[in-house]
Amino acid sequence: MDHHAERGDLAAALAEGSQGARRGHQLALASITHTESAIDATARSLEHAITELEGSRVETSDVVSKLRDQWLQIINDLTAKKQEAWAALEAAESALDEFSITLFGRTMAGKSTLMEILIRGRGDSIGRGGQRTTRDVRVYHWRGLKVTDVPGIGDSEGTEDQERALAAARQADLVLFVITDDAPQPIEAECLARVRSFGKPIVGILNVKRGFQDQDDIADFLRAPEKIIDRDRLRDLVDQFHAFADSHHPGNRIAFVYNHLHARFLAGRTGDRQQCRALRKASQFVRVEERILDQIRRRA
Repeated sequence: MDHHAERGDLAAALAEGSQGARRGHQLALASITHTESAIDATARSLEHAITELEGSRVETSDVVSKLRDQWLQIINDLTAKKQEAWAALEAAESALDEFSITLFGRTMAGKSTLMEILIRGRGDSIGRGGQRTTRDVRVYHWRGLKVTDVPGIGDSEGTEDQERALAAARQADLVLFVITDDAPQPIEAECLARVRSFGKPIVGILNVKRGFQDQDDIADFLRAPEKIIDRDRLRDLVDQFHAFADSHHPGNRIAFVYNHLHARFLAGRTGDRQQCRALRKASQFVRVEERILDQIRRRA
C-alpha cells in the first residue's frame, strides 16, 4: 500500500465510520426518547399514588410517610438517570464526525513520533517529551481523525493530571498504548490495567528504539530489519510486561505489534519513493494501520 493509497483508505474509512456513528446516534436518541416517556409515565403514576395515600385516612401515618419517601426517591433516581442519559448523548454527538485516538506511554517511548505519523506531521513535536508539563494534553486533528497525546506515564505531579489523562482514554474510540524495547516498567502495566478497565479497544505497540545517525544506518536496517526487530527478543519483553500487568488485572491480555516508529516516520519524510516503500515495509507499521482501520470500520 503506497502513501496515497493509505491516505485514501483511511479517509474513506473515517467517512464511513462517521456515517455509522450518526446512525448509531439516531438509534440511541430514539431509545432514550422512548425510555424518557416510560420514566415520565412511571413518575406520574407514583405521584398519583402518593397523592391518594396522603388523602386517605390511614391510621399508620408513619407507614404512609415511609412509602411516600421511598416513592419520591425512586422518582428522583429515575429523573437523574434520564438527565445523565441525555447528557451522555449530547457529549457523544459532538464527536460523531471524528474518530478519536488517545496515546499512552512513558516519556520518550515514541508517542510524539507516533502522533506525527498519524497526523502526517513534519516532526515538530518530536523530542519535546522531556519538556512536558502536568497540564500538557495535546490534541491534533487530521481529516476526521482526532489524536490526543497525554502526559507520559509516571510523569504526573498530581492526581488532577492523572485523571485528565484517564478522561481522555474514557472518551476515546481507540487507545494506542506504547512501550519500548528496553525493560518494561511496573507503572506502565498499572496504567494499562486502569485503561483496560474502561472497556475501550486497545492496540499495544512495542516500539524498537534503534536510532539512525545517517544513510548508512538506514541502509543497514533495510538490509536486515529482522535483526533490529527481533521477534523472539520482543516476545520475551511482552511476556515480562504481561506478568506485571497480571498482578494488577489478571487475564484479558492485549496484543502487541512490533514496530520501528522512527523508520515509519522517516518513510513519510523522504523524497525517495523506493526508500519510502522500503522503510514503510521494514517498520512494520502497516500492522498498526490495519488495526486502526479495523476499529474505524467497526464504528460504521
